[in-house]
Amino acid sequence: MQKSRVIEFECLGTHWWITILDEAEYSLFLEEQILKMVEIFESKYTRFKETSLIGLLNKNKSLPRPGPELRNILVSCQKYFESTEGLFNITVGSELEKSGYGVGTDLSSKISDNPENDIIVSKEKIQISRTVRVDLGGIGKGWLIDKLSRYLRKNIKQGYVINGGGDMFIDSTEPIPIALEHPFNPEEFVGTVEVRGGFASSSTVKRRWLQNNVERNHIVNTLGSENEFVASYVKAPTCVQADVMATVLLLADAKLRERLARKFKLEYLLIRQDLYYQSSKSFGAKLF
Repeated sequence: MQKSRVIEFECLGTHWWITILDEAEYSLFLEEQILKMVEIFESKYTRFKETSLIGLLNKNKSLPRPGPELRNILVSCQKYFESTEGLFNITVGSELEKSGYGVGTDLSSKISDNPENDIIVSKEKIQISRTVRVDLGGIGKGWLIDKLSRYLRKNIKQGYVINGGGDMFIDSTEPIPIALEHPFNPEEFVGTVEVRGGFASSSTVKRRWLQNNVERNHIVNTLGSENEFVASYVKAPTCVQADVMATVLLLADAKLRERLARKFKLEYLLIRQDLYYQSSKSFGAKLF
């Protein structure tokens, strides 16, 4: 049985593991390249640093010569806004900051109901409206995981597992079983599921804080409807798709949920407050 090798680091506010399934394919150069990619990505795109590209964009409302990656991220975000009927919206940054989750508070900012008009992307510059602040928290981890996956696929033959705080991409000859964390107790699991490809989970109860004696969480429902589910677990062809849809499926109604599942080839498990669950046909979880 071949030995594996694990690379660990902190990024985007969480702990990461990258497992090289065949230790013989590991090299110090490989690890250095991964860590360099991670450092550059975080320094550019986190909302929590005012010197990042996102920090500068939110402050100045304009960013000259943004580079192709940021343009691609923002264009993808606009497409997800459209396909999710507005549930995925990167202008939630203002509401997160107002609720105490961020680096500053701009009381004049608000969620955009039309990001295509409020976020203008071109090769020359990115321009956002004065009332908009963007946040890539709903897509950033998935984007970085897929970026690392593309690099590893070129350099690794025997497969790998990228785990960024529970968002994952698994490349292996056979699916690998992973545990599904209990939404109310991180020391327990509700079951297991086999994964090959992208995987992500989201929860309205895991990341909470008090502001003026009111409990807040990082899931912002831009349409104002009530959340039926408190936790989601999503399998998708890419980690970006899984990352985005793990949050969206918590908020989507049944018709939109099924439409998104068909469009993006998703499999999912959703759990309510009372631990009632709903699963797509082929998610394949073994629940305890």
